[in-house]
Amino acid sequence: MKTLVEAELKRVQKFAVDVTLDPKTAHPRLKLSDDGKQVKHAQKVGVFVDYEEGLVSFYDVEAAALIYSFTGCSFKEKLLPLFFPGLYHDGINSSPLIISPVGVN
Repeated sequence: MKTLVEAELKRVQKFAVDVTLDPKTAHPRLKLSDDGKQVKHAQKVGVFVDYEEGLVSFYDVEAAALIYSFTGCSFKEKLLPLFFPGLYHDGINSSPLIISPVGVN
């Protein structure tokens, strides 16, 4: 069976082509490398909290667009953020988490 699989793999390798990702057709939240061989999720999200108004809003920073707002919230204690920097593999995160000051893209 192993010999059969190896033979099939060699056969299909003859039909290999060079594949690159097209930035014109990629999802706008995906960032492609210059050579078109790598892609990563590119996702800055701004968070605005107004304790007095009971408002929590999330923004797409790069598009300067509102994603969603929670209204009528009641905060009885201090809010603390929860961050997820991506999956953890062999001692490193799969993607970085970067906290930027307001006004920095």
